[in-house]
Amino acid sequence: MAIWWVNLGLQFAAQRDSSTLWCPGKRIRKDGSLGKPFWHWANIADVKKGEFIVLCKSAQILGLAYSTATARPDQPKPNGFPVGGRWHDTGWRLPVEFLLFDTPKDRNELTRGLFQRRNKRRPLLNDPKTGKGRGTQIYRKREFRCAF
Repeated sequence: MAIWWVNLGLQFAAQRDSSTLWCPGKRIRKDGSLGKPFWHWANIADVKKGEFIVLCKSAQILGLAYSTATARPDQPKPNGFPVGGRWHDTGWRLPVEFLLFDTPKDRNELTRGLFQRRNKRRPLLNDPKTGKGRGTQIYRKREFRCAF
């Protein structure tokens, strides 16, 4: 079982309302051509049914999501996502159940002592002296592996 982390952007409400997490299946290059998805988008395909995702937005942990199935490729954006733009119109759709906190929790408080080891694809790096975190706006990153 894995525990995942996602730094959510402006489309959180659309994903919450559709009970899914969604990310593009292709990258739109500057010249308009399509390429492979960014690594952090493709990670969604590795989430298994029954795994938890920590939901972070604007340095606040909003709660958790629980995957109710594996991600499905080639799915349209959820309602509420902008049409066109910088994201391709089809991608992975991960069905989830949202377990949101009544009050969001400060990311620095909940992650103090974590994420101090530097690695290329980390969602957050905490300064060991201050405990303050700097987030990387990635869509999905597996940071923990837990065995139960």
